[in-house]
Formats: sequence, C-alpha cells, structure tokens
Amino acid sequence: MANCAICGKRFGLIFGSSKVSATDINTARGKGIDAPDDICPGCLTALYKRAQDKRTNAINEIKDMVVREVFSKTPTEAIFSKIQEASRPLALSYLYIKDIVCQAANEIAVRDMDDGLLSEERERQIFSLLGQYKIQADDIPANIRNLLLSGEVLRNLLNCNKSPSFSTNGLPFNFQKTELLIWAGTDIPIAIPKTTSKFVGSSIGGSVRIAKGLYLRGSDFEGRRVSETSIVPLGSAIVAITSKHIYYTTRGYATGDASKRIKHEKIVSIDPYSDAIVISTDYARNNIICFYFKDPRFFMNILQNAQNWA
Repeated sequence: MANCAICGKRFGLIFGSSKVSATDINTARGKGIDAPDDICPGCLTALYKRAQDKRTNAINEIKDMVVREVFSKTPTEAIFSKIQEASRPLALSYLYIKDIVCQAANEIAVRDMDDGLLSEERERQIFSLLGQYKIQADDIPANIRNLLLSGEVLRNLLNCNKSPSFSTNGLPFNFQKTELLIWAGTDIPIAIPKTTSKFVGSSIGGSVRIAKGLYLRGSDFEGRRVSETSIVPLGSAIVAITSKHIYYTTRGYATGDASKRIKHEKIVSIDPYSDAIVISTDYARNNIICFYFKDPRFFMNILQNAQNWA
C-alpha cells in the first residue's frame, strides 16, 4: 500500500486515508498547484489553501506597489509596466487587474484626504492610472468618485475659487440669491440633546397614631429637582452647506418634520468626533446639533472655510 507523499498516511487501511483521484490531481496541477501523484484529500486541501493565501498576498503586494509608486511620482506608463510584469505569473484577468487598480486608487485618495487635502497633482495621477485601463469617468467606482469630488470641493473652497460642484436642483431649500452651494447630501443622521427635569425623593406626608385620638403627621416634601440630558435622534436628513448657511430637513421621513437654517456667523464651536461633528450655536433654542458623517474632518474643514465664498 502507498503512503501520502506529504503526511505519510497509508492508503486503503480501515483507519487510513483515501487517495485523491488522478482527475482531481490533474485539476489541481492545472491551477498551478504542485500536487504529487500520491496525496490524501486533507493534504490537497491544505495545498489549495496555501496556494490561495500566496495568491492573495501577491495581489495585495501589487496594490501596495501601485500606491507606493504613485506617491513616489513614478510615471504612469512605468507603473503600468510593473503591474503587467507582477500580474503575469498569477495569470490574472484584465478585469481582475482593473479591480486591483481601483482599490489602489481608492487607497491613494483616502490617504491624501486623511492628510487634509487631495491635491490636483494627485487627482491627475489617479485619473492617469485609471485611464491606462480604459476606466472612464462614468465607470469610476462610487467610493473613488466621492473622494475625488470631496477633494475638488475642498480645494476650490480653500483657494477661494467660487466654482460649485453641486447643483441646487432637487433640493427642498429656498436658497438666497447671493449664496453659493458648497456641498449637499441625503440620508445624514442628525440628533439634538434634550434636557428633562423631574423631582425625586418627594413625600406627601404621613400620619402616625400615638394615642387614642392623637396623631402625628409629617409635612409634605416636594423632593429635589434632577436634570437628565439624552440624545434625541431627529432621523435621516437632507443637508446642504452654502456660503452663508447650513440647511437641514427631515421632511418626508418617517421620524417627522424638522427643518432649520443655521447662519455660519451664529456657530460658536465645531467639535469633531470619530463619526460625527457637534455644532454649538448662540441661538436661544436648539443651540446644539449633531451631524453624523463618515468623514467628520472633511465637513469641519468645509464649515470652517465656508465663508471664503461669501
């Protein structure tokens, strides 16, 4: 009886292992797996997993290489050649390589936005890289397109270039003639703090019989006032930021209607958190509001520089 060439288990015994068929071995070899003639199913599965892990690591290395070369300002044609050379041993399809390039482009844009601003030079590099694989503007994945749009908005704002990237069409707000739309979005969760008060430890008094016909009664006690603050969600909102105001409305959502326009000069502070920004104003009522954004620092930059377009 033969043994598995990898683990040494004997084939054909009652407590032994079965042998993989020649057809399955040839299939594995066709996929680039160096399987011996005598191998058990468990070892063949391990070889498949090892090959898959190696392939995944190689693909990640290609993506990391693209990101590294872009930041090193390597010409796009040279990056293209390196991608082709690195992907050839893996026999990757053209569509698979396009997906890797899109992942790299997304990481490049995210890194630049994390540093504060996506430069025009970096944007040109990304478009040039995507262009090598015939990825047109309409075919760019939504996540990359949103990052590029965010970078354009912020650059125009910081450079006082009054060139709106968003249209007012379809927005339920009555904008003033002199204000410019900087950014708009839908399904933005918003919330406000709400403080309630109640009395605790109150007593209506009680009487105790001391003797026949003689009772001792305690006095009433209203207790002490205790205030509690909780966060009250207003629902998902349509939000627009212009050169003069922040607009939001939850009209049409199941949570009810809440609409407001906040002047930029009324904003006292903007506090960023990991998933939200909290805006404090000097209005008498509802002077604190929380907007939940995926990139709070981006929106903080917009609000801090919105009046550049005023």
